[in-house]
Amino acid sequence: MKILVLAAVLWSGYWALTAYGIRSGLAAWFDGQRANGWQAEYANATTTGYPLRVTTALDQPALADPGTGVAWQADDLTLSAPTWWPGHVTITFPQTPQRLSYLDQSLDLTTTETTASLRLKPGTQLEVQDLSLLAGQWGVVQEGGTLFGASDLVISAQQTERPEQYRMNMSATGFQPGSIPRAAMRLPDSWPLVFDTLALDMTVTFDRVWDRTALEQSRPQPRAIALKLLEGHWGELRLLATGAIDIDAGSMPTGQVAIKADNWRDMLALAKQSGSVSPKIIDATEDVVGLLAKLSGNSETLDVELGLRDGYIFLGPVPVGPAPRFFLR
Repeated sequence: MKILVLAAVLWSGYWALTAYGIRSGLAAWFDGQRANGWQAEYANATTTGYPLRVTTALDQPALADPGTGVAWQADDLTLSAPTWWPGHVTITFPQTPQRLSYLDQSLDLTTTETTASLRLKPGTQLEVQDLSLLAGQWGVVQEGGTLFGASDLVISAQQTERPEQYRMNMSATGFQPGSIPRAAMRLPDSWPLVFDTLALDMTVTFDRVWDRTALEQSRPQPRAIALKLLEGHWGELRLLATGAIDIDAGSMPTGQVAIKADNWRDMLALAKQSGSVSPKIIDATEDVVGLLAKLSGNSETLDVELGLRDGYIFLGPVPVGPAPRFFLR
């Protein structure tokens, strides 16, 4: 009995020290971000979970980075970790709407049963080893209508044997463009509401490892992307992509991406209807792509490789537009 009582007292003391350390660390981090010019605040923090977990609930958390114009706020946020290792954190998001802002644009994010799991490597730098996000029904709403949503969302990133490299996967069941994009693309009422498939599998190499400096200083930047598979299937449209690109210090890509698109003429027609691409570019692209599709043996299926070099996207020897820049703000 004496041994059990002593063990209980020691464990209680360890739990109290761990809980105090986590709360103090959170407070110090928020203070540090405010010192860097951020808006970083919360109304109250409470700690529970004794004896096996340390669970800290934040009321009215809000973060805003003036350097990027990105802001987030919610009614509450819960962080929970095993008492024996606080570096394995489970974050539970509220079921009430969260407000996301970028410059002068604001969105409301609604989710159900959404949690994120974060595994950190022991040490002061808090290096990210594994990150995952699991969400139930979710949606993004803007003033004037819905942008998109899905029945669920699964995102994961695992560190490989190279510390600065991460294997990333994403899938969304029942992904559904909302009223705003459907109106912009002028889709007929008969067009399917949801995607049959939306999935991504790739490996990204960054210029440095993801750790605490990613929030406190600057984001690591991608330097290579190995795209194993990007798949989207929506009604009669189906797009598959795979490839590999390198990204220089100026965020410009170089490499090859293989694309297979079923019913590609309908894709171009949607782009033309939306007004996001010039009709002249669409018409010129349709002529070139139609010729390439015929050469592949099926005029309704496009199976080509896109080249990325010199700041442009090339379809064979023909430049079809400027290449995107790859950088994280």
